[in-house]
Amino acid sequence: MKLRLFVAVELDDATRAFAARTVERLQALGATGRYEPLEKLHVTVAFLGAVDPAKLDDITKTLQASTTACSPFAVRFDRVGVFPSERRPRVLWIGPAQESASFTACANAVRTAYERIGFSFDHDPRAHITICRPSEVPAGALGTLPANVTLEVRGLALMRSLPAGPTTRYEALERTSFTTR
Repeated sequence: MKLRLFVAVELDDATRAFAARTVERLQALGATGRYEPLEKLHVTVAFLGAVDPAKLDDITKTLQASTTACSPFAVRFDRVGVFPSERRPRVLWIGPAQESASFTACANAVRTAYERIGFSFDHDPRAHITICRPSEVPAGALGTLPANVTLEVRGLALMRSLPAGPTTRYEALERTSFTTR
């Protein structure tokens, strides 16, 4: 059985609480859809997909080696947006109004390392927390939030997605810490 894997930034308690308050705000504004459970929230760095378990050792080593190119950084979450567009919203997210250059550099280093062992990526990395698969997004729900939170990122995790009834749950298989410079 293949493993469904991704590399992610795990959220701290303050960011998770901020996401919960943002979800409450969006629901009060009338944003409907399938909201993600708070324990599943994260920032995806690299989605690896369905992987042969025999490759797990190489994948883990690649994560450890690639994060030597990353230093601790911060991401400020202060905006709600959608992918792919406001006319066809399929993902409702919380992210930064100004993309973090440090996040992008780290994510690109990680992705480049995984490309060397055969993975490919469809989209450029964007720091965001997927909070909902929306069915309705009122116009007033998008844009800058009245509050914000800053997540201090000091490492990454290799995550596995596991079936859990009608949904999934995530477990960390490996965690790495950035070296300070």
